[in-house]
Amino acid sequence: MRRIIHLCSCLLLTLSSFAQSVQFTFVYQDIESSAAAGVSGVTVEVENINTQKVLKAVTNQKGEAVFNLPSGPTYDVNIPLDDFSFEFKTDRYRKYSQAMAKVSHKGYSPTYYKEMTIQDSLDNLAWEKEQAEWERQAAIDAKKPGTMLFYCINPEGIYTNGVEVYDGDENGELIGSVKFYWRGETCTGSVENAQNKIAITKDPGTYTYYAKTGDGVHEWRGEYTIKGNSTKKIPLFLDKAKKIRANASK
Repeated sequence: MRRIIHLCSCLLLTLSSFAQSVQFTFVYQDIESSAAAGVSGVTVEVENINTQKVLKAVTNQKGEAVFNLPSGPTYDVNIPLDDFSFEFKTDRYRKYSQAMAKVSHKGYSPTYYKEMTIQDSLDNLAWEKEQAEWERQAAIDAKKPGTMLFYCINPEGIYTNGVEVYDGDENGELIGSVKFYWRGETCTGSVENAQNKIAITKDPGTYTYYAKTGDGVHEWRGEYTIKGNSTKKIPLFLDKAKKIRANASK
């Protein structure tokens, strides 16, 4: 966070033609303290933006870091602990033989950041442990059998005498048959909880299926992939089925 500070809380002493230096005091106060107590042990960096020369000081028990800065240049004041910085211009003090300026800033103490760092490390360890457990369980689940559901979508309600689904092809084992059909697509839970459903459970892998209407007029062929420990569904759209013979009612 960067700000340009225009100081008004400064004490100017002894008017003369030229000031050699400015006594600059930075005060770091504890943001968690109602009394705004000073915080010791905070490093303050002051950089001459023209020469890039950096001066450093550590705050004392009062939270103060004191610098004697040549007047004239602009300085970049930086507090790495709190990621806080601002510009301090000293050219305004050149007409004084002596000048003093003080800036206060409220931030968190080194103890606070240390505790937060420890807590962050603990949180990261807990997250990594949880993630590892999730991956372990996912690897186990990936090897478990999964289920595929089949359901017929017949928006026009055309008579079909139900649907039969076979494992593999028309010569495969009958998975199941139902007379019930759906008017449109629905969620997996609705199909799974239906009283009459066609379902097959297998180990993870890719398989083929064959389905036909009970009156032998329409058929479907396709493949599906079963994933471990999961339930998926395949809609059999009547209007997309292959017509294998004319409807006997026509």
